[in-house]
Amino acid sequence: MNIAIFVIFAIRLPSFDGILYDFTVSDPACNLMIPIYNQNIISPLKQNIFKIRIFDSNDHETFEYDAENKQILQVRVEGGPFERAQIQARSIINPTTQTGRFVPPIPDYFKLVNCSGHYGSAIINDGIVSRRHSSLRWQPPNIPSGAIIFLASIIHSKQLYHIRSSFLSPISNSTRLTKQGCGTSYGCFKIGRHQCLFGETCRFSLKWRCYKKSMIVEATHYGHVASFGLTESEKRAVLCISTNNTSSMDDYYISGDRGFPNIFNRPHSKRLKTINDGMRTFCRFEMERPRRNTSILLFGKVNSYGHPYKLRKWRIPGSNMCNPSLISSGVIRLPSTVHISSSSSNVHILNLSANIIFHILLIILLHFNHL
Repeated sequence: MNIAIFVIFAIRLPSFDGILYDFTVSDPACNLMIPIYNQNIISPLKQNIFKIRIFDSNDHETFEYDAENKQILQVRVEGGPFERAQIQARSIINPTTQTGRFVPPIPDYFKLVNCSGHYGSAIINDGIVSRRHSSLRWQPPNIPSGAIIFLASIIHSKQLYHIRSSFLSPISNSTRLTKQGCGTSYGCFKIGRHQCLFGETCRFSLKWRCYKKSMIVEATHYGHVASFGLTESEKRAVLCISTNNTSSMDDYYISGDRGFPNIFNRPHSKRLKTINDGMRTFCRFEMERPRRNTSILLFGKVNSYGHPYKLRKWRIPGSNMCNPSLISSGVIRLPSTVHISSSSSNVHILNLSANIIFHILLIILLHFNHL
C-alpha cells in the first residue's frame, strides 16, 4: 500500500531533467511560449541555429496564405534535431492571439493542443525528435487576418530558442494598395498630384506595420521606370526597382548622388513579393525597424543597368512611424516642388548662391573705387 502511494506521488513530482514539463497538452505555454517549470537557458536570437519556413502544396517556399480557399500550408522547423517544440501562428495586428490551426494528419511524435479556446491552434512534439521532422499541416483562418507569422520555441540540449518565420500576407495578384487600416493599424504615406488615389494613381504609395524589431512594407509605384524605398539607417536602404516590364528589390548602401552600390554581403531585408503589370509596380518586403523610429522615403530614376540614381528624399512625418496614429491623417500629399532633393541638386543651389554673393561683392568694390 505504501509502495503504491509512493509511485503515484513520484509521478506527480516535476521532472528534474526538464523534459516532462517543457511543453505538455495540459500546459502548452500558449502565451509566453516558455514552460512554467523552465530549466533551459534562453538563447539570444543571434545564436539561433534553427529556422522556420513555410511551403505551399507544390513544396515551394511561400510568403502568402489563401484564407478564402483554405489552402493547406506546410510548416517546417529546420536546423537539426531537438527535444521539444511548440509552434503557432499569430497575426501581427493582434499579436497576442493564435490564428489558424494545425490539422491532421500530423507526425506521430507531435500533438495538437488547445490555445485561445481553439483545438489545433498550436502544436507540440511529445517525444525527442532525433531527425528532421516531416511537414506540419496548417490551415489559414476563415477570414484573412492581415500579415501573420509563425512562432516556435525549440528546446535542444537545455537551450531554449525562440524563432519566427518571415511575414505571410493574404494572397493577392493586385498591384493596388487600399487605405483600409491607414492611421489605425498601418502607417501610410503617398506622393502624387492633388486628389490622386492612394495605391492606384498616386506616383508612390506606401503602407507599413511594425512588429518588434522588424517592419513589413507594401509599396506601389504608378508609372513605368523608377526606384523607390525606405532607409533603415543613415547608410542603408531598401529599394524597389521598376522598369517597363520587370521589378526587383535589394539592399543598398547610401553613397551620395551617384546611386547606391549593391550590398553583396547578407542582406537585412527579405523580398516577399514583387509584381509589375505594365502600369504599376508593387513591392512587399520585410526590413529592419528604423533605428530612430523614423525613415526617409527615397525615390528616383533607374539607369540602363537597372541601377538607382538621381534619388530624392522625403522624411516620413511624425516622431514615430511605428505608431500609425502619429502619421498625420495616415495619408499625406507631397507638394509638386520637393524642397529636399538629391545632393547634386543641393550642390547646384550652393553654386548659384555663391555666384550671386560674388556679384554683390563685386558691385560694392566698384562703388568704393569711384568714391
